[in-house]
Amino acid sequence: MAWRGVAAAVPLPCGLSELLTGELQYCGKLDLEGVTANTNVTANYTLSLLATSLATTLNGTATERLRTLLLSGNEAFGDDAPARLAPVLATHPTLQHLSLDECNVSQHGAQLLADALQQGSGLVSLSLSYNSIGEAGVAALASALPGSSLRALHLRRSAAGAEGAAALASSLGVSNTSLR
Repeated sequence: MAWRGVAAAVPLPCGLSELLTGELQYCGKLDLEGVTANTNVTANYTLSLLATSLATTLNGTATERLRTLLLSGNEAFGDDAPARLAPVLATHPTLQHLSLDECNVSQHGAQLLADALQQGSGLVSLSLSYNSIGEAGVAALASALPGSSLRALHLRRSAAGAEGAAALASSLGVSNTSLR
């Protein structure tokens, strides 16, 4: 790593090599988009390592700069990504942007993320486009909007359906959020 031993004033973009070596202390954005499709690293190993890295450093400063986590394009993740990350999201207030597009997240995964939003996650942007979270998943996310810090929710081609859209519209009507 080029910045080893140097105190970076600006959070830097990082990738798989920083995750594998545990050197996330200067990372502002961790980009793991498509990593399971483009490398020999398995989805389970990547998620396990990521969740462990985030969870074990919450009391320290190793990931205090991490604001953005890009996991899109990892179809092998499925609901394992929300299951492993949701407990961390609720206690990692600096993480603001999470992208799980095209990760095979279902209704169950959306419910786990909704629970994390309700428990005080610092997320301001969540992207779940191109997943089949369905009407119930969108409804779960909608119920988590009031009181959450979320400002952008991306649900393109998420099988929201009429009931999911109605739940989202209803939640936006009672929420003080400026969700777009």
